[in-house]
Amino acid sequence: MDNLNKFYNIRLKIQRLIKFLIPKFIKRKINKKFFSYYFLFTDYQKLPHFNYVNNNNFDKQKILIENFDKNQQQNSFMTCPYLHQLLLMKYNTNENFSFLDIGGESIDFFLQLKKNFKNVNYYVYNLEKINYDFIKLKLSFKYQNLNIISKIDEIFNNKFDFVNFGSCIQYFDNYETILKTLQKIVIRFFLVAQLYLKVKKKITINI
Repeated sequence: MDNLNKFYNIRLKIQRLIKFLIPKFIKRKINKKFFSYYFLFTDYQKLPHFNYVNNNNFDKQKILIENFDKNQQQNSFMTCPYLHQLLLMKYNTNENFSFLDIGGESIDFFLQLKKNFKNVNYYVYNLEKINYDFIKLKLSFKYQNLNIISKIDEIFNNKFDFVNFGSCIQYFDNYETILKTLQKIVIRFFLVAQLYLKVKKKITINI
């Protein structure tokens, strides 16, 4: 597992260099040839408990806040780059709605969301360490309408207008059950971004 994490970190650093130093048309060719996959074959029969490399921390989140204060826009990576535009098409800027971000890990997404929609109630669920950083941010900066969900079961006790599943379904052993249960609590929209799964059977989502 350590070797896999090292490989992932090296690969991430190379991609970041490509992003900033190489022209777009060359970058697309490199990514297509060398980075067309995101997961490796293993002998695991089930997902290990620690299956995601967390590169974020509280200090990095504060840097995202500082950058947002300077240019008033989200600067972190998004699994769905057009998500804010999509939301602006679906909701009025003064509309009151609840947004659940499963896998959310960047505070400036919340800041951009609040900038676009003053009355949005934002809920985030992620790893314990990331959740803890969000709690510290909420207390330190006195953010309103920032709600941190610490346990997956807490999600199913609520109703949400919009659920964003940002490139993280593959980290859940019981993803089929989670998807089917989410159908019951999503009022309007359900978005799955960057899904990389080998699905054994078809799952129909009717929202």
